[in-house]
Amino acid sequence: MINTTFFTSNTTFEAEFKRFSKEYNQLEMYVAWIGNPHAVVPFEYLNNVTKLSAVLGVSFCQTHPDGINFLMGLKTDLRIAKDDVLYHSKVYIFTN
Repeated sequence: MINTTFFTSNTTFEAEFKRFSKEYNQLEMYVAWIGNPHAVVPFEYLNNVTKLSAVLGVSFCQTHPDGINFLMGLKTDLRIAKDDVLYHSKVYIFTN
């Protein structure tokens, strides 16, 4: 069974992301950009996930280089979208 959750605020997103990272051990991320790892979400909770893959956009120069390095340090299956293509996804898939 697949459950879908839509987040309507940053507060809801953080609470649910934290809960999901504790309940599920695998995460696939498809995101437009990733910020500075000194910010809490999602970095603080990614250490709870045992298998992580990510497709990351870099359009609009929003992706922080330290965010990419953080993901690489987690041994993430990391793919970066071409910067000449608008990649603007915001999908997180948690599974066991």
